[in-house]
Amino acid sequence: TGMGSATSTAKTIKDEFARITKGKKTEFLNLGHLVQFQAKDREHFVDPTHLGTLFVMDTNLDGKFELDEMIRVGQLYSERASRNAIQTDFQTQFQAYTTLYMWNEVSKPGGVEMFVKWFGIIFSYTQAVQYFDSHPGIEFLHRDTIKILHKILSINETYGLDFQGFFDLVQRVAEEQGIMKLDEEQFDDVIPLIVIKKFARDFITGFINLMKELHFQPGMQLE
Repeated sequence: TGMGSATSTAKTIKDEFARITKGKKTEFLNLGHLVQFQAKDREHFVDPTHLGTLFVMDTNLDGKFELDEMIRVGQLYSERASRNAIQTDFQTQFQAYTTLYMWNEVSKPGGVEMFVKWFGIIFSYTQAVQYFDSHPGIEFLHRDTIKILHKILSINETYGLDFQGFFDLVQRVAEEQGIMKLDEEQFDDVIPLIVIKKFARDFITGFINLMKELHFQPGMQLE
Protein backbone atom coordinates (compact mmCIF):
# COMPACT_ATOMS: atom_id res chain seq x y z
CA THR A 1 0.00 0.00 0.00
CA GLY A 2 1.00 3.64 -0.37
CA MET A 3 1.16 4.05 3.41
CA GLY A 4 3.39 1.01 3.87
CA SER A 5 5.59 2.14 1.01
CA ALA A 6 5.93 5.64 2.53
CA THR A 7 6.88 4.13 5.91
CA SER A 8 9.52 1.84 4.41
CA THR A 9 10.89 4.73 2.33
CA ALA A 10 11.27 6.87 5.46
CA LYS A 11 13.01 3.99 7.26
CA THR A 12 15.41 3.39 4.33
CA ILE A 13 16.37 7.07 4.27
CA LYS A 14 16.80 7.29 8.05
CA ASP A 15 18.99 4.16 8.02
CA GLU A 16 21.19 5.50 5.21
CA PHE A 17 21.38 8.93 6.87
CA ALA A 18 22.65 7.26 10.06
CA ARG A 19 25.13 5.06 8.15
CA ILE A 20 26.64 7.98 6.22
CA THR A 21 26.89 10.29 9.24
CA LYS A 22 28.13 7.34 11.35
CA GLY A 23 25.53 8.23 13.97
CA LYS A 24 26.94 11.74 14.51
CA LYS A 25 24.38 14.30 15.60
CA THR A 26 23.71 16.24 12.41
CA GLU A 27 20.48 17.38 10.83
CA PHE A 28 21.69 17.49 7.23
CA LEU A 29 23.89 15.92 4.58
CA ASN A 30 26.00 17.66 1.95
CA LEU A 31 26.65 16.56 -1.65
CA GLY A 32 29.71 14.59 -0.59
CA HIS A 33 27.43 12.52 1.66
CA LEU A 34 24.68 12.15 -0.93
CA VAL A 35 26.95 10.49 -3.49
CA GLN A 36 27.50 7.74 -0.89
CA PHE A 37 23.76 7.13 -0.63
CA GLN A 38 22.72 3.55 -1.36
CA ALA A 39 19.25 2.06 -1.41
CA LYS A 40 18.57 -1.67 -1.55
CA ASP A 41 15.58 -1.18 -3.85
CA ARG A 42 16.69 1.21 -6.59
CA GLU A 43 13.49 0.57 -8.58
CA HIS A 44 11.42 2.41 -6.00
CA PHE A 45 13.98 4.82 -4.73
CA VAL A 46 15.01 8.26 -5.87
CA ASP A 47 18.56 8.91 -7.08
CA PRO A 48 19.71 11.75 -4.81
CA THR A 49 22.52 12.82 -7.16
CA HIS A 50 20.28 13.93 -10.03
CA LEU A 51 20.39 17.73 -10.41
CA GLY A 52 16.61 18.28 -10.65
CA THR A 53 16.03 15.99 -7.66
CA LEU A 54 18.65 17.88 -5.62
CA PHE A 55 16.90 21.14 -6.51
CA VAL A 56 13.48 19.79 -5.43
CA MET A 57 14.93 18.24 -2.27
CA ASP A 58 16.73 21.39 -1.09
CA THR A 59 13.47 23.21 -0.31
CA ASN A 60 15.04 26.40 1.04
CA LEU A 61 18.04 26.26 -1.35
CA ASP A 62 20.56 26.49 1.50
CA GLY A 63 22.81 23.67 0.24
CA LYS A 64 21.99 21.49 3.24
CA PHE A 65 19.95 18.34 2.64
CA GLU A 66 17.95 17.83 5.81
CA LEU A 67 16.57 14.44 6.79
CA ASP A 68 12.95 15.62 6.56
CA GLU A 69 13.57 17.10 3.07
CA MET A 70 15.00 13.77 1.92
CA ILE A 71 12.09 11.84 3.39
CA ARG A 72 9.57 14.19 1.73
CA VAL A 73 11.11 13.68 -1.73
CA GLY A 74 11.58 9.93 -1.14
CA GLN A 75 7.91 9.60 -0.22
CA LEU A 76 6.82 11.69 -3.19
CA TYR A 77 8.86 9.30 -5.34
CA SER A 78 7.40 6.10 -3.83
CA GLU A 79 3.87 7.53 -3.94
CA ARG A 80 4.23 8.34 -7.66
CA ALA A 81 5.87 4.96 -8.27
CA SER A 82 2.93 3.13 -6.65
CA ARG A 83 0.48 5.10 -8.84
CA ASN A 84 2.51 4.22 -11.91
CA ALA A 85 0.95 0.96 -13.10
CA ILE A 86 3.66 0.20 -15.64
CA GLN A 87 6.94 0.12 -13.74
CA THR A 88 9.12 0.85 -16.75
CA ASP A 89 12.07 3.00 -15.76
CA PHE A 90 10.18 5.10 -13.26
CA GLN A 91 13.46 6.64 -12.13
CA THR A 92 13.68 8.45 -15.50
CA GLN A 93 10.07 9.63 -15.26
CA PHE A 94 10.67 11.06 -11.80
CA GLN A 95 13.82 12.80 -12.98
CA ALA A 96 11.78 14.35 -15.82
CA TYR A 97 9.27 15.54 -13.20
CA THR A 98 11.97 17.17 -11.03
CA THR A 99 13.72 18.63 -14.10
CA LEU A 100 10.45 20.26 -15.15
CA TYR A 101 10.00 21.64 -11.64
CA MET A 102 13.52 23.13 -11.80
CA TRP A 103 12.81 24.55 -15.27
CA ASN A 104 9.67 26.29 -13.95
CA GLU A 105 11.69 27.89 -11.14
CA VAL A 106 14.73 29.00 -13.17
CA SER A 107 12.46 30.46 -15.88
CA LYS A 108 10.99 32.96 -13.41
CA PRO A 109 12.44 36.49 -13.17
CA GLY A 110 15.73 36.23 -11.24
CA GLY A 111 15.71 32.44 -11.71
CA VAL A 112 19.17 32.23 -13.29
CA GLU A 113 20.71 34.29 -10.45
CA MET A 114 18.94 32.09 -7.90
CA PHE A 115 20.25 28.91 -9.56
CA VAL A 116 23.85 30.20 -9.82
CA LYS A 117 23.83 31.20 -6.14
CA TRP A 118 22.41 27.82 -5.08
CA PHE A 119 24.91 25.95 -7.29
CA GLY A 120 27.79 27.80 -5.63
CA ILE A 121 26.41 27.01 -2.18
CA ILE A 122 25.91 23.26 -2.68
CA PHE A 123 29.46 22.80 -3.95
CA SER A 124 30.94 25.08 -1.27
CA TYR A 125 29.37 22.82 1.37
CA THR A 126 30.67 19.61 -0.21
CA GLN A 127 34.15 20.13 1.24
CA ALA A 128 35.61 23.12 3.02
CA VAL A 129 36.56 25.83 0.52
CA GLN A 130 40.26 26.71 0.37
CA TYR A 131 41.92 30.11 0.48
CA PHE A 132 45.43 31.21 -0.55
CA ASP A 133 47.32 34.18 0.84
CA SER A 134 48.36 35.11 -2.69
CA HIS A 135 44.67 35.39 -3.72
CA PRO A 136 42.85 37.11 -0.83
CA GLY A 137 39.08 36.76 -0.81
CA ILE A 138 38.97 34.13 -3.59
CA GLU A 139 37.39 30.81 -2.68
CA PHE A 140 38.73 27.62 -4.27
CA LEU A 141 37.09 24.20 -4.57
CA HIS A 142 39.07 20.97 -4.34
CA ARG A 143 39.38 18.45 -7.18
CA ASP A 144 37.18 15.94 -5.25
CA THR A 145 34.32 18.46 -5.21
CA ILE A 146 34.71 19.07 -8.96
CA LYS A 147 34.56 15.28 -9.46
CA ILE A 148 31.09 15.26 -7.87
CA LEU A 149 30.04 18.19 -10.08
CA HIS A 150 31.25 16.25 -13.15
CA LYS A 151 29.12 13.26 -12.11
CA ILE A 152 25.96 15.20 -11.19
CA LEU A 153 25.92 17.20 -14.43
CA SER A 154 26.70 14.07 -16.51
CA ILE A 155 29.53 15.97 -18.22
CA ASN A 156 30.97 12.79 -19.72
CA GLU A 157 27.66 11.69 -21.26
CA THR A 158 26.56 15.18 -22.35
CA TYR A 159 29.82 16.72 -23.59
CA GLY A 160 32.06 13.68 -24.04
CA LEU A 161 34.57 15.07 -21.53
CA ASP A 162 36.05 12.70 -18.97
CA PHE A 163 36.84 14.12 -15.55
CA GLN A 164 40.49 14.98 -16.20
CA GLY A 165 39.60 16.67 -19.48
CA PHE A 166 36.91 18.72 -17.79
CA PHE A 167 39.16 19.64 -14.85
CA ASP A 168 41.97 20.77 -17.19
CA LEU A 169 39.51 22.82 -19.25
CA VAL A 170 38.09 24.64 -16.22
CA GLN A 171 41.60 25.29 -14.90
CA ARG A 172 42.56 26.83 -18.26
CA VAL A 173 39.50 29.11 -18.05
CA ALA A 174 40.67 30.24 -14.60
CA GLU A 175 44.12 30.96 -16.00
CA GLU A 176 42.71 32.89 -18.99
CA GLN A 177 40.70 35.02 -16.57
CA GLY A 178 43.94 35.84 -14.73
CA ILE A 179 42.79 34.23 -11.47
CA MET A 180 45.54 31.61 -11.19
CA LYS A 181 48.67 30.39 -12.96
CA LEU A 182 48.81 26.71 -13.86
CA ASP A 183 52.58 26.52 -13.32
CA GLU A 184 52.06 27.24 -9.60
CA GLU A 185 51.93 23.89 -7.80
CA GLN A 186 49.60 25.08 -5.05
CA PHE A 187 46.80 25.31 -7.64
CA ASP A 188 47.24 21.78 -9.03
CA ASP A 189 44.10 20.42 -7.35
CA VAL A 190 41.79 23.42 -7.09
CA ILE A 191 39.37 25.51 -9.15
CA PRO A 192 38.17 29.02 -8.18
CA LEU A 193 34.51 29.01 -7.12
CA ILE A 194 33.89 32.08 -9.30
CA VAL A 195 34.75 30.03 -12.41
CA ILE A 196 32.37 27.25 -11.34
CA LYS A 197 29.61 29.84 -10.89
CA LYS A 198 30.31 31.15 -14.40
CA PHE A 199 30.03 27.56 -15.65
CA ALA A 200 26.74 27.20 -13.73
CA ARG A 201 25.38 30.33 -15.43
CA ASP A 202 26.33 29.03 -18.89
CA PHE A 203 24.93 25.59 -18.07
CA ILE A 204 21.52 26.81 -16.83
CA THR A 205 21.21 29.36 -19.65
CA GLY A 206 21.85 26.53 -22.15
CA PHE A 207 19.28 24.39 -20.33
CA ILE A 208 16.64 27.15 -20.53
CA ASN A 209 17.32 27.70 -24.25
CA LEU A 210 17.11 23.97 -24.96
CA MET A 211 13.76 23.67 -23.15
CA LYS A 212 12.43 26.63 -25.16
CA GLU A 213 13.60 25.02 -28.41
CA LEU A 214 11.69 21.90 -27.37
CA HIS A 215 8.61 24.15 -26.93
CA PHE A 216 8.39 23.80 -23.17
CA GLN A 217 6.52 26.67 -21.58
CA PRO A 218 7.21 27.88 -18.03
CA GLY A 219 4.39 26.68 -15.78
CA MET A 220 3.85 23.39 -17.64
CA GLN A 221 2.78 20.55 -15.36
CA LEU A 222 4.03 16.99 -15.61
CA GLU A 223 1.63 14.41 -14.25
